[in-house]
Amino acid sequence: MARNISTKWLDRTINRPKRLARGRLAAWRPRLRFDSLEAREMPAAFSPGNLIILQAGDNNQYATQGPLFLNEITPGGSSVQQAAINNTNAVGGTGNQPITIDLTAAAGNGQLNRTFDGTGLVFGGVDSSVNNGGLTLPQTPTGTSNRVIAVAGSDPAAGNFVNTTTYGPFYIGDDNRGGVAEGLSGPVWSFGHPNQAGGAVSQGVLYFPGPNGDGSLQPPGTAGIVAQSGVQVSSQTNIRGGFIGFDNRVYWTTAGSTSLGLAGIYTSTVKALPTGNSPGLDQPVVKALFAASKVGGMFLADMNGDGVVDNGDRIYLVDDGTVGGAGTGGLYMSVFDSARWGGGSAIAGQSAGWSPMVRIAEGVIDGQPLPQNSAQLRGLAGTVLADGTVQLYATEFDNIAGNNSYVFSWNDNTGGVSRVASANISGS
Repeated sequence: MARNISTKWLDRTINRPKRLARGRLAAWRPRLRFDSLEAREMPAAFSPGNLIILQAGDNNQYATQGPLFLNEITPGGSSVQQAAINNTNAVGGTGNQPITIDLTAAAGNGQLNRTFDGTGLVFGGVDSSVNNGGLTLPQTPTGTSNRVIAVAGSDPAAGNFVNTTTYGPFYIGDDNRGGVAEGLSGPVWSFGHPNQAGGAVSQGVLYFPGPNGDGSLQPPGTAGIVAQSGVQVSSQTNIRGGFIGFDNRVYWTTAGSTSLGLAGIYTSTVKALPTGNSPGLDQPVVKALFAASKVGGMFLADMNGDGVVDNGDRIYLVDDGTVGGAGTGGLYMSVFDSARWGGGSAIAGQSAGWSPMVRIAEGVIDGQPLPQNSAQLRGLAGTVLADGTVQLYATEFDNIAGNNSYVFSWNDNTGGVSRVASANISGS
């Protein structure tokens, strides 16, 4: 039976365009419950400072493909509104494609990122309607349908709220984790697992030139937009996610046992925003503490606000701990210090200047009805506050029926982890 509900990756809307929030909330529960609901019959623009969660599924049962929603909540966990994502357009038609998510796929799917300029959100899915997408078994959308990268604006009431014109035969048969974009008009990069249908040339990190060849997106209603395969930027086989940092550079996160052998964060050696075919030219930035880690969400903190990676800046990442085992999952931090970790003191397997990873927090384990070895943190969103502290929001989903899923708040000035919101089985 397919899962009922999954609240996936989350992001934070803020007024600082260069301080990008990255993260995810992953869960599949029959009911998503928060503290209170603001009265709002009609959708309105997202409010700066709130959190946006990509939710997969609802209270209904679906065969494979489920609907998607963007939920807005306050940092305190109060629900504000829910925006449904269209899934009824014609598959392969002109203009916008329908988009749904595979509810039977890995928990790593459903990443949600802000655009670099702060004007929108980016997420991925399948070019299909709900259930089996009109296909006849044994065919399924997972195994045969195109994938889609959606770019959404900040106002669910707007007629052009979602642009799903970037679609094609990438990651077919496997996981379309999500994507990133410079702005509402592109360009777009995607991140995913091996493409079983298209082979090694269509896995990893892909750049989409678009109909004009310059990466720009067409308006949602434009006729004649055709499928794209994308240009392969990285050929690593287990890309877990990606983002564009405050330095306007594309990064991607990986699991252990990748083609380069180390779990961690990578970027391109060619240029900050790669557009050409460059598989194998990956530059390791930081490595996870454990080689078998599964790195998911990540946040790059510009501590002095100069837009350049330099001393004092920090990288935060989450490891779900599913492979490394007890004591390996959680929230980690690395600090840039060229004097201490540069030159001959550089850490093997990562870029000079970055310190070794330090584990600083974990989610709920013993408090779950069915405790696991790891809380399985999935996503991360963050910002540098005016007082110079880093505020993070992490998400937890351990893929165990009956256990709760959480959004956590963490501030490096006060320490400790506070629960913001939870999703659980109704009545549990």
